Order: sequence, then C-alpha cells, then structure tokens
Amino acid sequence: MTVSRVSDAEALRRGGGVFQPKEYFFRSQMGEGWWYYLGLMDKVFGIRNLDHTSYQRSSVGLTQFAQSHGLIIHKINESWELTLNSFFGNVTMPNQNQEHKGLSVMGEADILEKVRVGGSFMSSRSEIQRKNTFSAHYKQGLDRGTSLMAEHGIIQTAFEDNLTSTNGSYTFLQSQMFLARGYHFRTTVERYNSDVSASKPEQWRYGIGLLAFPFTKTEFRFDLNHYRSIAESSVDPDQIHLQGQLHVAF
Repeated sequence: MTVSRVSDAEALRRGGGVFQPKEYFFRSQMGEGWWYYLGLMDKVFGIRNLDHTSYQRSSVGLTQFAQSHGLIIHKINESWELTLNSFFGNVTMPNQNQEHKGLSVMGEADILEKVRVGGSFMSSRSEIQRKNTFSAHYKQGLDRGTSLMAEHGIIQTAFEDNLTSTNGSYTFLQSQMFLARGYHFRTTVERYNSDVSASKPEQWRYGIGLLAFPFTKTEFRFDLNHYRSIAESSVDPDQIHLQGQLHVAF
C-alpha cells in the first residue's frame, strides 16, 4: 500500500483530504511462474516508466494518480513474459463517468542475449470517451549498467458527446550510461502528436538526468527537460523543467 500527499487540485478531484491512497493491492503466486495481483494499481501497458510526466505515460492516460481497481495475471518465463490486466476504474472517485473500464495485454520476449522486444494493447471506455492504444517496445543491454529503451505507440480516441475521433502517436527513446557504482547518466528524447491527421503541433521533449542510489533503500532521480512545440503556422516559446524524485524504502 502506498499513501501520497496530493496537490489541492487532486484532493478536490478525489473529494477528500491531501493524503490519499495511491495504490493498494494483494499479490500472490499461483504456481511456478504464475502471479496474480488484485487491488488498486497502475494499468499494465508499455515500458514501466517512473516519470509520469513523460509523453510515453501521460499521452496514454497513465499519469501519476491514474491507478485503477482490477485484476492482473502475470506469467513469467525464463525468456518471455505475458501480462493480462482487467480494470474497472477507481471506484472511490466521485466522478465515475470519467473512470475508464477495459482490458490491457502486454508481452515481451528475448530475441538475443540482452535484447528484448515486446508489444502492448489497451482498450478502455468511459461515459465520455473510448480509447484504443497500441505500442511496440524494445530494450537492449549494451554494457555493465548501460542500456537502451525505445517505445512507439498509436492512440485512437473517440468522444461520445460529439462523435469526433483523433489518431495520435508518441515515440520514446531513452539511454542509460553507467558512471560509477550506484550512479547512472540518462538521456531521453520524446515526441507526441495528439492527432496526426489534423495538422496538430508536434510536442518534443529532450532530457538529461541522473539516476542514483546513494544509500541502501534510497533512490534519487534528477532530470532537466527541454520542451518544444512545433506547428505549421507558429512555434510556441520553449520551456525548461527541472524535476526530481526521491524514493525511500522501509
């Protein structure tokens, strides 16, 4: 179980105080290589990226507080894994018409030593919109503590009120380089377009960061991200965001 201090806006959306449960679930092993999870959890889709501001997470709807009640069945093999997730929204939220219910599937397999490929599919629906999302992902180990990850996805969204639809896409590329024991340098390039068929601006994000484990059970992440929006008729001012995460386990 994880309890977080949320912003005032998020507390208002949830209809409660500033301290809210972010996730709580029960996990058990059913047999050799078989696991199941039951409770409030992140939906299963794509590469599990801890940065919820990433286009790879936010464009799909997997934001910081987008967990959903549901059931996960996970099969783990020596060279492949397959996960099935049935979810029905966060039942504690006051605006249930915005909660998505649906199904997601994610699979990955080793094709070479230190090379893994996979794919994900998620289909969900609320009273406001329907969404189908597809992605392909790639992971490769290059050297000790050095790796490369990539993901490309397509997002199909239809709105129930006015019968309109959009076809968006995103691309995520991240490399991690070993510096010293417990310290890694990270670079990220991302692209997102909310609707490829309507001349919408392309959103680009370039980042550098540090992943560090300075003490036992302590993880620190530091990122400097440069945002750029490119459209046919105009270019919005660039933005630079400084981000940090601290994770402490007890």
